[in-house]
Amino acid sequence: MKCKNVNFSFRKECNKCGLPKKDEQPEKRIERKTHSGPRTRHQRDQRLTRKQQLDKGTWRCSCGSRNFQSNKVCMMCKKTRPQDSRNRFS
Repeated sequence: MKCKNVNFSFRKECNKCGLPKKDEQPEKRIERKTHSGPRTRHQRDQRLTRKQQLDKGTWRCSCGSRNFQSNKVCMMCKKTRPQDSRNRFS
């Protein structure tokens, strides 16, 4: 577009300056892999190990929010972290 305005692809002309949309080539499609999960047992086990490491020390507040071990107060409601281990994930 002459005015450099960014328009949605369905527009036939610029909604700012009115310049007609120039003929363009079809969009190139980017192919994506459809499988996003682990492909081998080893990869799955590594993912679970990382998740377990992330969960170590996390705690759940009485408001239901999940917080990292380093948080002394809840990120949602600002209540102080409980001292007991009943609300911990690890």
